[in-house]
Amino acid sequence: MNDKTANKIYENKQYLTKGKRGLIYVSEYKNKKYIIKEKNPESSAQGTIENEAYYNQILNKIKIGPKFYYKEINNKFLIREYIEGQDIYSWITEQKQKSKIEQLRKKLKKIILDVLEQTNKLDKEKINKLELTHPHKDILITAKNKPIIIDFERCKKAEKVKNVTQFCQFLANGKFWFELKNLGIKIDSEKLLKLASEYKQQNYSQKLFKEIKKEIVLT
Repeated sequence: MNDKTANKIYENKQYLTKGKRGLIYVSEYKNKKYIIKEKNPESSAQGTIENEAYYNQILNKIKIGPKFYYKEINNKFLIREYIEGQDIYSWITEQKQKSKIEQLRKKLKKIILDVLEQTNKLDKEKINKLELTHPHKDILITAKNKPIIIDFERCKKAEKVKNVTQFCQFLANGKFWFELKNLGIKIDSEKLLKLASEYKQQNYSQKLFKEIKKEIVLT
C-alpha cells in the first residue's frame, strides 16, 4: 500500500474502540473496510505501533493474523485488514440459536484445534503472543468459522514461550471449560495441563502436542 492510499484511508477513519495501549478505528475506502490503530495517548507503553506492525508482518508469513497493509513512517498509525468476526462467547451464543447442537460441537472442536495449531506455530517461531489465558478479546471467529488471532502489540521473541500452554489454561479452567462441558466437549483439565507443561519442558515436543490435541473430545 502506498502513502497516498494510506492517507486516504486514514482520513476516512471512524472511532471504533480503545484498548489499554491502542485506539482502534475503522475506515472504508473503495468499498473495502480497514482497521487503523494508533497509540493510546493515555498509555505509558512505548513502541506499541512499531512492535505490532513488525510482528503482524512476520506472522502473516506463517498465515497468522489479519493481513497487514501499512505503517506510517513515524509509527503514528498502522493499517491492517478488517476482520468481520465475533469473540468466542458471542459466536457460541449465536450458534446455539441457528445451529443444531451436533453441528455446533463439531464446529467448536475444529476452531479449538485450529487455535492450537496457530499457537504451536507461534511456539515454533519463539514468539510470545501473551494474553492467551483470556483470548476471547484477541481471537475473532469469522462467518466461515475461522479463528483469527489479532493484536500483536505485546509480542516478543523469547526462548521460553507459552502460547500453547496459555491457551490450554483457558480451555481447562473457569467459564470456558464449563461452556465446553455443557456442549458435550470433554476436556480432562488435569491431564491437559500436565501435557501442556511437559510439552513446554520437553522443548515444545511435537509428539506431546499431538497428545494435547487428542484431549479435545466430543462426548
